[in-house]
Amino acid sequence: MFCIICGAEISETEKNCPKCGAHVPEVPNIPVTPEEESSVQTDGEMSDPSAEESGGESAAENHEETCGELVVVGNKLPADPEGDTAELAVVPGGKNELALTGSGNNELVPYEPPKKKGSKKLLMIILAAVVLVAGIITAVVLLKNKKADPKDIVWSENPKGKHISADELPYTPQLYSVLSKLYTMTSSNQDGDSAYYNSRKAAEDGSDILYNILKTGSVTDFSLYSVDEAKYQDTRNGASMDPWGKAASLGSYNEYYKESVIWIARNIFNVSDDDIDTLTERANARTGDAMGYYLDKGKYYFYGASTPSKVKQYYEISIGDVTYDGRYYYINYFVDLGAIDENGQRVKSSNGVAEYAVMELKDVDGDKYWSVYYHSSNIPKKLESTEYTEFKDIIGSCCAKYAMNTGLTEKNTGYTVSEEWSPENGTSWMVQVFEAEGDYSQGKQIAYYIVHKDCMVYDWWDMSDDPKNIPVFIKEK
Repeated sequence: MFCIICGAEISETEKNCPKCGAHVPEVPNIPVTPEEESSVQTDGEMSDPSAEESGGESAAENHEETCGELVVVGNKLPADPEGDTAELAVVPGGKNELALTGSGNNELVPYEPPKKKGSKKLLMIILAAVVLVAGIITAVVLLKNKKADPKDIVWSENPKGKHISADELPYTPQLYSVLSKLYTMTSSNQDGDSAYYNSRKAAEDGSDILYNILKTGSVTDFSLYSVDEAKYQDTRNGASMDPWGKAASLGSYNEYYKESVIWIARNIFNVSDDDIDTLTERANARTGDAMGYYLDKGKYYFYGASTPSKVKQYYEISIGDVTYDGRYYYINYFVDLGAIDENGQRVKSSNGVAEYAVMELKDVDGDKYWSVYYHSSNIPKKLESTEYTEFKDIIGSCCAKYAMNTGLTEKNTGYTVSEEWSPENGTSWMVQVFEAEGDYSQGKQIAYYIVHKDCMVYDWWDMSDDPKNIPVFIKEK
């Protein structure tokens, strides 16, 4: 037989196609009714087609003088009781006829193949259609599963595509929040790249992505996603010990639901299920480490966790060169970090770091999320850039453009952007939009907008209308 998907020949003993791997459905035996059984060849016997016409009498009874019952053995007929022989003859009309020869009584009895019931023919057609559909479904599932493997993702290590500006990037508040966490990646890449990650080699290289997701100061801002956040447990302040007693030395650990961690690993960091299992089994087998993680009864535990800092941090992200190939974004960016004191003032700042990421804006469960395939501090030559577009400029220009598009002004507009932080909303940005007449601060104030990192822009106040929510960075469905 042959595979209905790729046409390759398949032996009767094989259950899967040796070429494409498609499952070969088993064809069940079709039950035969007693009525049909009497009209078909069984156990070496052939019914006489003239029986119906003679009221149920067999051909042997109608021709007692010439022959007895005719039995087909292989392709020949035996001799009749009178010594006559019988054979099947092919005549030009295409019908097989029974020719009796000998004893001078030659007679041709037309042989008609037994008529098949219409219901049986219909059943065969339905069965063939079911087999075909099953084969197609099997092939589609195999192809889909193959494409779903993160190791087969087609992003390029040598970026190709068109250059786009930073303000063309969609969902920028969420994007900048994701980028601001990646610099904390802990890895032991052989090239000394301290922020290295590659989803194709999630279980092969030194950057254990589950370790990075679970640690304090994680590479993930859990508040961006519909998952449960970590619970910091301090045994010195009354929390119970973790199941394996790993927190005994420092007295603290992080606790996560398995489903939340798996969702982040799959959808945001594109880790395959096989690599998740490998990393988890490897972590569970470790003993004696001062810091690490394990999975126990549906929860991940990170032990050796440090106390979450009470100092609020701020970040400023700037985008350099971006290459877009129609699906993946190759982003060169710069992150400047600092802290905010109790009065909301910045008290320190780092020198900043330049980073590189390969990302995609994915549709997950009906929402858009920025996901990471690759991250490194080694930037490809094509994307190296010393000129960066400030995030504040992206937000400000978008709000100013929105003010003009909604008819608040027909003149050129300008803007100022200030960063704010609150316990309720975290980091946000206040944008004041002016009509551009000389010094913006002296021009007519058109509107105020507050931009939150959940990709929404709120109209805080304008000169003509009551306060209302205005979705500029809208979550597309």
